[in-house]
Amino acid sequence: MLYDPAFQRFVTVRERSSKEITDYLAGIGVPSEKYEGILEELREKLILDDRRFAENRAYSRRSLNRWGELKIRHELAGLGIDKKDIAEILGNVTEEEWLVSTAREVAKLERSGKTGEELEKAVISRLRSKGYTDKIIYATIKKTGEHE
Repeated sequence: MLYDPAFQRFVTVRERSSKEITDYLAGIGVPSEKYEGILEELREKLILDDRRFAENRAYSRRSLNRWGELKIRHELAGLGIDKKDIAEILGNVTEEEWLVSTAREVAKLERSGKTGEELEKAVISRLRSKGYTDKIIYATIKKTGEHE
């Protein structure tokens, strides 16, 4: 299985979680009793590392997609990442780092011409949809008010 070209492409085109790999294996009809052996071999070859996957995924979702903690947490859990690892990874992100991401969203809304209460409502709505916690949303609102 590890030497199948389609499988090699699947596991090397980007970082994958164990759950993504087992879902793929199930989808191509590999018997479930073979999953653990395949996963173990991938771990030994340093191709598979759920913690590394989660750290990279969380970083890219936060910095590129500007997702908040709740949305990232939900995605990682859905990808089979251990809740303890998720909590630790997201716990390492400082409030200031979250606020850098939210500032970009605020700037986007300001460029659209929104001001005052209209801007505040739009910021709250946008940040909630992106999965930010209330603490970060209100810190963003406070910071926005200081700049006006």
